[in-house]
Amino acid sequence: MECVSTASYSINVNGSLHGFFTDKKGLCQWDPFSPFLFVLCMEYFSRSLRMATEDSDFNFHPKCGSLKIAHLIFVDDLMLFSREDPISMCILMDTLGDFGCKSGLKVNASKSNLFTAGIPDQDLQAILQIANSPKGVMPFRYLGIPLAVQKLRVTHCAPLIDKLRRQKRLGSRLNGVSHQYFGSASIWDRASKKEDPPLIKKMSAIRDSLILSEGSRLAAIQRLSSWVSGGQLSIKAVYDFLRLKGNKICWAKDVWCKAVTLKHAFITWLCAKSKLLTRDKLTFLNINRECGLCGIVE
Repeated sequence: MECVSTASYSINVNGSLHGFFTDKKGLCQWDPFSPFLFVLCMEYFSRSLRMATEDSDFNFHPKCGSLKIAHLIFVDDLMLFSREDPISMCILMDTLGDFGCKSGLKVNASKSNLFTAGIPDQDLQAILQIANSPKGVMPFRYLGIPLAVQKLRVTHCAPLIDKLRRQKRLGSRLNGVSHQYFGSASIWDRASKKEDPPLIKKMSAIRDSLILSEGSRLAAIQRLSSWVSGGQLSIKAVYDFLRLKGNKICWAKDVWCKAVTLKHAFITWLCAKSKLLTRDKLTFLNINRECGLCGIVE
């Protein structure tokens, strides 16, 4: 730590350096030594956790026991895994506390969550008290990717798919995803599989609908190319293709026009679609449905 505590800095004012001051705590932003120091600290924590989980009463998570994985680290995020018992949680928290005393890095409880599944209430309360962190709800998102206990559904990846659709360079992004999952193959040549991720299944469904609509793969590619103008994808053209289309109604122009008040037009549209709930509400409230003008009961 000598190179950290004995460093000195100067300030550049109008192109000239003025004065020097010594470092008191931490590193400056973008310091090339910062990631190296972080890796050293996390390596110490990893070894401490490995020593604490081996030859002890610690129980690994059922999905991580074969590989003996108790933690994952990405940048400044830390994930800990264990079986749902207080003893294992005590071992993890004691290791974190010992690491915090020696390194000065403390856990921020307000930014931490505990995710559990299938734990009795008595053990859950004990674990929450040991962890001193609020209980999280799954599925949750990490770096934009949904994480869930069960198999992911298409609805979980819907925001990610919509975000990809809104990008200007959707074609290049789809090619990047295609290269990641298919290698040198193309999405146009790949057959759908049952075990495909939800994102790939959705892309395959859009591809199949495009081919079915145009009659051939070549015509589908030409239609997709027609949606690109000046290097940008026309979101309007894509939405017009993907949206459900119904039969044109002859009275639509008479209802939705500038001469009709929007509220009246909406009520008229509900009546034409037999969606107005006035009669249902009268029946539910047991109100007299006799017409005040003609006396007919509807």
